[in-house]
Amino acid sequence: MKFQLPSIFLSGTVLALLVAPNAQALCPLSQVNPSVTVCTPALNALVQSMVHVVAGTTDSNTVTTMQVYVDNKLTSSVKASTLDTFVTLAVGNHTITVQAWDTTGKSFKTNVPVAMQPPCALNPANQTVTICSLVSGSLVSQPFHVVAAATDSNPVKGMTLFIDGVGKGGISNSVSLDM
Repeated sequence: MKFQLPSIFLSGTVLALLVAPNAQALCPLSQVNPSVTVCTPALNALVQSMVHVVAGTTDSNTVTTMQVYVDNKLTSSVKASTLDTFVTLAVGNHTITVQAWDTTGKSFKTNVPVAMQPPCALNPANQTVTICSLVSGSLVSQPFHVVAAATDSNPVKGMTLFIDGVGKGGISNSVSLDM
């Protein structure tokens, strides 16, 4: 069976922020007291947006709040000693900071430099989708691999692959599609 590949459509621009206030840290925590351990993303990681941020704390006092900042801008906050959330990044280099406060008012943080890298060179025009893996008008046989990414000044809620007007699958909370 052969398909003529149509356009891929953006399926919204609403940011869905997922926060689990009682999340368990997914890595061994530092024994330094007090400290924030960022489990993901890794230092200097090449990431794609939305970036999964998981962190935990070590403190002899009760941790009351944890916050995530991207390039010094607050993106999420939880009243817990661990966090599990997603942040949206534009293409380029960024610093993700996870900061915590305890009952004494003391704050402590960890910075994680990352680079958001799209799967290919994107069309710079706002609200466009670039198909990275196929040339427009390609005739393909099943199965075939599609990689695409969106350019949008607003956070992209998800992407869906349509073939002949029928949704064939997609991904939520991501500016890239790989199926």
